[in-house]
Amino acid sequence: MQQRYYSKIYWHFTGSPNVNWHLVKNPEDINKYGPPKADRASYEILLRILDTKKLLAKSTEKIGEGIITDKFCSTTDIPFKDLVTHAPYYGKVAIGYKAHAIQKCFMPVLYLPLHHPPFVKSVLNEATVNSSELTRYLLNFLKITNFEPEEKESLYREREWRHIGDFNFDMHDVAAIVVPECYIPSIVEFLVSRQCVHNISVIAWEFIEQA
Repeated sequence: MQQRYYSKIYWHFTGSPNVNWHLVKNPEDINKYGPPKADRASYEILLRILDTKKLLAKSTEKIGEGIITDKFCSTTDIPFKDLVTHAPYYGKVAIGYKAHAIQKCFMPVLYLPLHHPPFVKSVLNEATVNSSELTRYLLNFLKITNFEPEEKESLYREREWRHIGDFNFDMHDVAAIVVPECYIPSIVEFLVSRQCVHNISVIAWEFIEQA
């Protein structure tokens, strides 16, 4: 049997808290600066994403001294069974995209240790002084974190993929939607109104918790 340490569905959680992501170096920091959005707010964001068929690029991150990424949106390729471990940080509402839709226009993040090796420091220092257009673009896909065995201590476990700028998608790109059970009737009604209820799996968050 093939080892499944990644997913063929790329997930975007809609409950990310309103925090200063420049200060976040590990999952524990997220809760320190702010809780995830409430289920209702997360669900309303999901509806806006599906209605506009667009993920808005709102995030930036600080990579080094003087290096701030361009605005991006992101997904994660964590396995389905591990989604539950992300709820404490990103909420219980998520949209899952088919792999081909993400892989053709997103790039995986390269994670760097918080205490950089000397060669990484020299690269970052050089980038702040003399960066080409290509170098500046690639810097958008770097992420600094701890590398520790505890899940709450490393963002490496998120397996993030980023898209610079807003991501426009088609409803055929959506594979699944995860919501708390109480929102299933309304999300099904929404999908029926868009004539795509048969193309998208709707999954109760409680099912993931019990699986």
